[in-house]
Amino acid sequence: MKNSPEQTLKRVVFKLRFYRESANVSQREAAEKLNIGHRSYQRIESGEASCDISFLHRFCLTFNVDFIDLACPNPPKNSNIDLFINKEEQIIFEKMQFVKETNFKNLVSSFETHSLSFGETELFAEAEHPFCIWTPNKNIVNNNLLELLGKSNNTTNSNMPLLLRDEKINALDCLYYYRPKYSLKKIVNYNLNGTHKPIDLFSAHFYEKNEVKSISLLKFN
Repeated sequence: MKNSPEQTLKRVVFKLRFYRESANVSQREAAEKLNIGHRSYQRIESGEASCDISFLHRFCLTFNVDFIDLACPNPPKNSNIDLFINKEEQIIFEKMQFVKETNFKNLVSSFETHSLSFGETELFAEAEHPFCIWTPNKNIVNNNLLELLGKSNNTTNSNMPLLLRDEKINALDCLYYYRPKYSLKKIVNYNLNGTHKPIDLFSAHFYEKNEVKSISLLKFN
């Protein structure tokens, strides 16, 4: 996958934030550890300002990050996200037993064709497994997922936090910067009505006007 300088910078600054947040360190604390001004660090992490090799080297030493991992065009380690980008990887994803059992590929095709209106169709609402649609402005969940979440029936627009804030940010940012066709994210400890359960989140992603929209199938383990 070819990367422009702008894409490479986005991936690097995404990883800076990912590893800083993973260490439970604020931007101000990171700036102090790296011996630069708070505003300067903010501008680097937001992509407003470039950074040199010396800064990246100090960051890696401070946060115990491998320099090659920081610089290479792969997802961050320990992000619990597997990306399926090229044709061979997509075939592997589509042949997964759970993906085949749930008719996920056909639902994805319908979602791609009909975009957001697909969230209001009976095909999506009455699907046998829990599904949700992620967009920049809203989430749409089907009846099966509503039932699991203890909400009232009928497909609905929802702002409910299906993922914790940091998980959602990391997942969606990672997906946007790496632009996979499919992804599989493992959530180790999801709080479902007071019960903590692991979830596998099978997702397909599409891009319009620099925004990502996704349809996700949730497997509660």
